Amino acid sequence: MKPRRSMLFLAATIVLCVTVINSAQSQQASSSTVKLGDKVIVIPDPDGFEEASSQFEKVRRVLAIMQLPHSDTLLLHMPVSDCDRLRTGSDPEFHHYTKVSVLKSRREVTSSNADMAGFVTEWRKNGAVLFDPDGPLLTSMTERLSRKVSEAASKQITYDVNDTQNLGEFDVRPHVYSRMIFMMYTHSVNGTKSMRAGVGSMTLLKVGPRIINIAVYHNLSSPTAVKTELKPAVMEVKQFTTKWVNEILAANREKQ
Repeated sequence: MKPRRSMLFLAATIVLCVTVINSAQSQQASSSTVKLGDKVIVIPDPDGFEEASSQFEKVRRVLAIMQLPHSDTLLLHMPVSDCDRLRTGSDPEFHHYTKVSVLKSRREVTSSNADMAGFVTEWRKNGAVLFDPDGPLLTSMTERLSRKVSEAASKQITYDVNDTQNLGEFDVRPHVYSRMIFMMYTHSVNGTKSMRAGVGSMTLLKVGPRIINIAVYHNLSSPTAVKTELKPAVMEVKQFTTKWVNEILAANREKQ
């Protein structure tokens, strides 16, 4: 499996969502359920995706490497084509995937609409600092990720963020707050460097009294393709995210 090129995007979204909040089952299944305290939340599979962490040990090992001590990854969805590759023993493409997570300290916390609004305010206030490639948050994250991945792979692997761009809000409602980001970073294996680029959405989603994090990732084919691929990738991720968020809310309508 070759997920390391996508790990930085996954880790960045985990740590950014967690920081904002801190500062203020099978292949055939069409949905999964997650239990947060005494509440059960239904998460439908996005169209064309399967929940992968419950099926594949390789995926669980990747998530274990990425896991932050104060965040719990609940679900990770991958395209059916990637899951088919895993079932045959091949490596997934890992160009497009999603993640559902929750802050450990908020698994059983009852959150109000005012709490949700406070998290949104915090994000708007501190978003630029969180995205600073040379700031303490991303620097500590890349150092930790490099160390964990190097240990797991028994080779020297490092990540360095070259550029981040806040691409703005795109779905803001009382129970939903979604943003888009762009990231370009360097991935080095035993001194051999390559550049990666991609876009991702990060959503704070209030389902009943619980707030969860929804992330959607789309990796570009190469940094040189930014001019041609960035705009359509952003549009695709926005549409995908909004549709999926609406499906999650609809599946839990009685909890709202």
